[in-house]
Amino acid sequence: MDMLLNNQTTSYNDDPNRLWVEIDRGIRSKEAQRQFEAILKMPGLFKKETTSTTLISAALIKLATLFQEGTNEMRLNVTKVLDRVANQLQKSSMLDDPIKLIYSVMHSNDCIARALTLRALAMMPHILADDVEAHLHIRLALDSNDEIEILAAVKAAKKFIPCSKTFAMSISTKLVSLIEDLTTPLTIKSWLIPLFEHMTHDATVSMKGRQLLISLITKDTTEEFLQIAVPTLARLAVKSHIEIGETVKFFLKFLKLEPRRNCRKLILRHLVPIARCGPIVWLDSTTEDLIAFANDSDDDYVRLQVLRIIEVLITGGSYITPTSTSDLKKLLQMFTIHNNIPVAYQCCSTTLRIILKYRNISSMESQNNELFSSHHVLDDLIEHLNTALAVLLTDVIQANELKELQNTLNLIEQLSRVYNESAQNCIHLLFTTCANVENPELLSYLAKSLVRLSTNHKEIIANETIQLCRLLANSSLNDDVRYNLLALFVLSNPNDINEIHEHVKQLSPWKCFLLARWCIRHCLFKLAIDLLQMVINCVNISIHEIWLQTLMDICRAEERLQTTMNSSKDDLQVLCENIAEAGSFYESSLIKMPTTVSIDDNKHSIDATFDFERAYCDIRSSIIHQFYELIHVIYQYDLGMISFDLLGKRMLSIMAQRFSTISSKIDDIQQSCFDGDAQTLWCLTFNRFLCDFIFAVIERIVRHVSLDKTTWEDRLNEMSWRDGFTEQMFIRFRHVVDFVCIRLQSKKTTKKNANIDEELAVLQYLTSSLITIPPPIPRMFFQKLQHTVVKLVVSPNENEDRPVHESDALLPVQIHGEIDATYHHLPLRTVKQVFVEVLTSQQMNKKNKSKIPVLDQITNDDSYRGAKASLFSADSTLSKMMDSESDHYENVILNEELKDNRFHAGFILHLGSVTNYNIHVRVSFEDNSGQRWTNVAEKAICIKLNNRRQPRSSIATRPSLQQLRSTGGVN
Repeated sequence: MDMLLNNQTTSYNDDPNRLWVEIDRGIRSKEAQRQFEAILKMPGLFKKETTSTTLISAALIKLATLFQEGTNEMRLNVTKVLDRVANQLQKSSMLDDPIKLIYSVMHSNDCIARALTLRALAMMPHILADDVEAHLHIRLALDSNDEIEILAAVKAAKKFIPCSKTFAMSISTKLVSLIEDLTTPLTIKSWLIPLFEHMTHDATVSMKGRQLLISLITKDTTEEFLQIAVPTLARLAVKSHIEIGETVKFFLKFLKLEPRRNCRKLILRHLVPIARCGPIVWLDSTTEDLIAFANDSDDDYVRLQVLRIIEVLITGGSYITPTSTSDLKKLLQMFTIHNNIPVAYQCCSTTLRIILKYRNISSMESQNNELFSSHHVLDDLIEHLNTALAVLLTDVIQANELKELQNTLNLIEQLSRVYNESAQNCIHLLFTTCANVENPELLSYLAKSLVRLSTNHKEIIANETIQLCRLLANSSLNDDVRYNLLALFVLSNPNDINEIHEHVKQLSPWKCFLLARWCIRHCLFKLAIDLLQMVINCVNISIHEIWLQTLMDICRAEERLQTTMNSSKDDLQVLCENIAEAGSFYESSLIKMPTTVSIDDNKHSIDATFDFERAYCDIRSSIIHQFYELIHVIYQYDLGMISFDLLGKRMLSIMAQRFSTISSKIDDIQQSCFDGDAQTLWCLTFNRFLCDFIFAVIERIVRHVSLDKTTWEDRLNEMSWRDGFTEQMFIRFRHVVDFVCIRLQSKKTTKKNANIDEELAVLQYLTSSLITIPPPIPRMFFQKLQHTVVKLVVSPNENEDRPVHESDALLPVQIHGEIDATYHHLPLRTVKQVFVEVLTSQQMNKKNKSKIPVLDQITNDDSYRGAKASLFSADSTLSKMMDSESDHYENVILNEELKDNRFHAGFILHLGSVTNYNIHVRVSFEDNSGQRWTNVAEKAICIKLNNRRQPRSSIATRPSLQQLRSTGGVN
């Protein structure tokens, strides 16, 4: 019946009158099955826009009449229809007579009929929200002796209470009397108590519901009752936001008098969402009582929950009162170093949250918060946290807990980002721990944490060079750990080329490429060129080699710009030569870089486009070329070859417009790659900042347009620094901006030519400074040309002896795949989502003139749903795309994210009367940048059918496609 309800829109799509005639004919039938089928077609009548109000009115009367006069099975089907058309019923104004007919069933002696009536009323809560008769029927049903009717009344009340304040106020007294009645079973109480959490209409209703719950909890303190009432009271406080402080105060008072451990755990567990919801209205006295209660308790779970509550309060904006300072210090320092790892971690996490929140509190705020009025107290707490994290890290490694290790390392990284002294201690601790750990999985997490810390603490990493060399000398390190440690060594000692080359020899080509990418991200272009050359020697695919050579040309261009930093700023000729050479490398990269590449390697076809890469190289080449011309014009002016008033002013104006045009192109690129990663967008923003600032400075010199220093400082601060654009580069960049803005804004009374000379000197300093701060290459450059190996298995297997299948049989087809973690070629992408496509074709029997399209034979039968749910990890979504040019049909049956590099799919093929079926399975995937890679793997199997001529009787009884749809087939 449910399948009919889902598929009832397959026919009569255009004419509602024809559909009503069919429904009416089915209802008048003497067969109950046909009546039920006709009723379940009614939702299609209500959902059609062309249906007249007369038909809708007749349908409602017919449904209500069937509900009044029919059997309970008939009433159940009518209820299903009301559920499907509930949204349409809210817009109807012809419900008075049908509702009266439904009400009449409430006077039946059959409790099942009354329960179904209540279920029907629950489908129309917004329509009957203030209907007194509906309220009366629900209240009377709560006094029934039958649990089925009571459950139906409870579900109806659950729907009516949020819609009607009047019903909520009137039913509350009835609920209390039933709950307090000693004869009411606990099961029914568990149904009634959660109704109070829906009383959130206004403050009056919420306060009444809260008072009734508190009185019930006070009178009945059994553990079974508290398991139901405490969560309800907590959810009511969270939803209504009324008297949160008083609710917490009641819980704490109850908590102090509660000796049972399970009940204490229950109350503390539900205080956490209340603290998360209302930290501002949380009373200070309750925080003090909570901390004191944790100090006096000897239960680890109590301490753990109290610390979580305090952390949630601090994160939400609450403050620690001066009166609770000493108790909080005692709690944090007493239980931070603890043999229970969860408690110790929660203590460290709470301490860190407090330190991060109050580290910037000034002495003027000491009156509001005495916890950190003295920097000495804060330093003591930080020192204690460093010790606690060291002990916690040791305990976690000894326990071999990976999840706890990740959380502990996360705390260490957060603390190190804020305090340099803590960073020095933590980095030394991590290096020492790495030397004593043999588990490769634990060592991998530690090395990755060091890599994340290295970006902002290069000097500290450099001080640990001896320890780092000892770790790299270990020959038992796996490839991942060695790569991370070598990345640290490269960042701290980039000039030790020979040592780096020795260690790189032990890396795989893939890790070598990742190390080159790491060097490029940190603007170590000279070393990146050497590493890319090593990778090229290991690559066998020509297109990979071409792309790596293109990356090398880009690195050579940026490396030439870096060398100008070591040259004299007054030697404009050397500067121009380096800039011209950098521009030639970018032009070479544009020549080598293809627009679209089709790779056909090992029967795997991949189409790669380079639109963004070509656009970025073109922009960067244009910027370098314009800088060269600008410096060259200033050089000609210095030599007296051009006059500023006659030619130089015009040339500068033209260059300013070119810079403005380049800035507009960069903005277009940013708009086109809105889904790019943050580092790529940052590189575009950096280049646009160069163009805009040069344009503004030239406009100030040529047209005397004002140059606002604050505007450019704000734009620079928005960029901050990432990866290769280090803090030192950022400080230098800010110094250049400050110097240029101050010098150009200063007013002088000297001669005009002298003023022009000074302004052009400032422009020369600006151009020579900006061009020597190259940004890293965008990360999107490294997301091309990945060759991924996919192992694909299709059942029935094409290698096994395939039996001959009978016609009209249901054949389950299973597809299992795994992405090989060990790539045979250079992978430059990460697989994010897998698509499995099935292409089915059929070979007709020459004697058989009929044809059954495969498009109608892919089914999702009910009998197979349970098995498929247990076999396949993801719910397969079946959608069809028909190719009209050839005799086959293509079905995308899976679109899911990977789970442990594995994917599963399945479907049922309904075999018709053709000779053979050919099933062709293809796998494609989507990478982390949203690009679709097709035909990664494929398999083909052939299904042979039995060609025996069937008797006429079996042919006559064969179900048609329309009958298959009516019995559970899915189009």
